[in-house]
Parts: sequence; structure tokens; C-alpha cells
Amino acid sequence: MQYCKTPLHFGLSAFLLIIASTISKSFGITSIPPSAAFQNVSTANSGFRVRVVQSDSRNELSVTIDRAEQQLAGTLVDPATQTPFTNVADLSAAGPDGYFTAPGVINYSTSAGGFAGNFTPDEPMPGLPGQTSDPDQSVANVAAEILAYLDLKAGNYRFGVNVADGFSASTRDIFGPPLVLGQSEHAGETLFDFAVSKDGFYPFRFVYVHGSGEGWIELFSVDAETDEKNLLNDPTDERSVKAYRLESSAAVVSFSPGINAEGVPANTSISAVIAHGPSNLDTNTIRLTLDGVGVAAAIVSGSDTNYVQASYQPSGALADGTHAASVVFGANPGELVTNQWSFNVGLPTEIKLSIASGANGLTISWIGGGTLQESSVVSGGWTNVDSSGSIVISPAAPARFYRVRPP
Repeated sequence: MQYCKTPLHFGLSAFLLIIASTISKSFGITSIPPSAAFQNVSTANSGFRVRVVQSDSRNELSVTIDRAEQQLAGTLVDPATQTPFTNVADLSAAGPDGYFTAPGVINYSTSAGGFAGNFTPDEPMPGLPGQTSDPDQSVANVAAEILAYLDLKAGNYRFGVNVADGFSASTRDIFGPPLVLGQSEHAGETLFDFAVSKDGFYPFRFVYVHGSGEGWIELFSVDAETDEKNLLNDPTDERSVKAYRLESSAAVVSFSPGINAEGVPANTSISAVIAHGPSNLDTNTIRLTLDGVGVAAAIVSGSDTNYVQASYQPSGALADGTHAASVVFGANPGELVTNQWSFNVGLPTEIKLSIASGANGLTISWIGGGTLQESSVVSGGWTNVDSSGSIVISPAAPARFYRVRPP
């Protein structure tokens, strides 16, 4: 069944008939909150950032995510010395911050040219072999952190990790705890499902843990209908979910209201989220302006301290029409960063409704405010469904009529 992908423009009352097809699979899905989506990640820097830590131990360390997190934090204690292990991974090709740049896919093996997992041959894992006192342990007792912003459209996803020995995959809202999507402490393949209701760039963190022997990790997506597997960020595969990395010292990754947003409520707050490293943002320099006037911004660090939000709540209602905002901050010494954006308050001349189809479902989006309603028959009665501006409809859902009720 084919679905129209062309945006449909309606007046203040809009109708849409969706006839849903049936799929043969159903599975539990973790919903990622729309507040986790970033809007402004540069697509000039494709790929991942990878940090590798290795402990020099003659014995195999426990293969647990807790051990990996302690290693990455530098707090894992060597029983022989009662002091934290030092990192003996080879960081000669890493950047000053200790991260390697991976512009392509994550399909690593501890032995160069390995043939583990679904995709072969494997690439050598950065940082290995390490500078261990025992040459036989040169690829043992490893932990790694893999970071990227994944470009996700509204819909359902199935991801997979094939690994030896263990992994954890998570995303997060900057003001909430990590949302773990998949995890295993055993060698093999793990699939996990999640859904997003809003297009955007979602910060993903993969933690890898390895004991001894050959280790590997590959990150991929799975087509829920065909079971076809595609490596994340494969430049040769148009079906591949693309990944991007933050290269600048500090950058705005999200604006609220969104860039060129329409139908913004008059009582909206204005905010910007800045991603930064541990020491390259001076929060005292952050300034917000609204329509050319400086405002008193509240500066709050997220639960992930690599993100800071500057926000302002106007004391009164904003007038209908276009408003301009900006955020300015000092990053590295001598570097002043300015970002400007605009948004429109008030209802547009018409409600704009669109539908897009994909392998994972149908996305209904609308601007101009209002509440999406549904009914099993065109004559009603109508039931309120959502007022966020975008929802995902499963292909397995029954046929329904939809309309937008004006605010």
C-alpha cells in the first residue's frame, strides 16, 4: 500500500483518512521523550567519538557494565596496589581529550581484520593493542565509550549490537537520568526496540566491556519487516541511520521555540541548550536576548553536565508575529559564539497538516496549534488524540479518520 508523502494544506478544520496496512510482527517498544531530541547538530562531522580505556591486569576483570563505567571514570581499583588502574591503551592517535574519531561505522574487533559478527571483515579497535606488561594481555580488560548524535525521524526502530563481551546502549533527556534501551553482559547479539515521536538528533551512548580473548562490537539497525541489518552510519547505504559527532569546543544543539517555529503560544519560554566539554565553556559569559534586548537568563546544568540550558520566561504575553532571539557565550579563550533564531507567535493563516510513511509507521504532523482528533466514521464522534504537533501511527492500527480541532 502506498501513502501520500506530499504535505497537505488545510483550513482551520482538517480531515485525513488513513487506511492502515497490517504487519506480521509486534514487539515491546521503549518511548524516548521528545525533549531528548536536539535540533541543531552540525551534519558536517559524520561519525562517532570513541574513548578506550584498558587496565593492566594479569587476571581477567569482571565482565560487567559496572566495571566498564568505573574504568571509564578512572575509579576502578587495582587489587594489587589498592590504587586506581592507569589507562594503558595506546592513545597516540586520539585527540587531546582522549577520544578517537570514527567517521564511518562501528564494526570493531580486537584483532585487525577479524571475522566476528554479521559484518566482515572487522576494523581494528582503536587504542589496541595496549601497553600491557604481559604481551598476551594486550587486548584484554578493555572498556570503551562510543558517543554520537543519531539522526532519527519520528517512528519505531529496532537496533542491534553484536558484541563480545558486553554492552549498554542509552540516550537521555539532559535533565533526566539515562534511558537504557539495551544491555547485555554476555557475548552474542542483542536486539532492542524504541520509538521517537519527534524528528531530531538524539544523543546516544554505547558502553563496551571486554574481558579476554577476541573481542568485538558492531552497531546496526534492523528492518522490523525484513530483518535486514544495516550498520549505523554506513555512507554506502541509504537505509543506514546516520550519526554525527560534536567537534567544536561548545555549540548550541537545541532551541526553544524551534527555529522558524510557527503557532508558538504567547506565554512561551525561550531557551537554548549548549553542549560543551569539561573546561571549554564559561557559563558566566552566557547571554540571552529577545527582540534585541538582553534578558535575565537562568543558567542550569543538566544531569549530564556536558549540557547547559539558558532559559528565560517573559513576564507577559508575547505579541503575535515574528520574534528574534539570540544566545551568546564564551567558549575557548578568545572565542565568542553567537547563535540567532526566529519564531512566530500566534496562529498562522491556516493549519498545515502532513503525513509521511515509512517502514516503521506513519507520522502525522501539524502546525498552527490545535488538537488531533480521531473517529472510526467520518460523521463522528471525535476523540482527542494528541496536541503536541506530531504523532506516530502503527501500520497495524485499524482504519481511522483524523482531523485537527482549532485551539
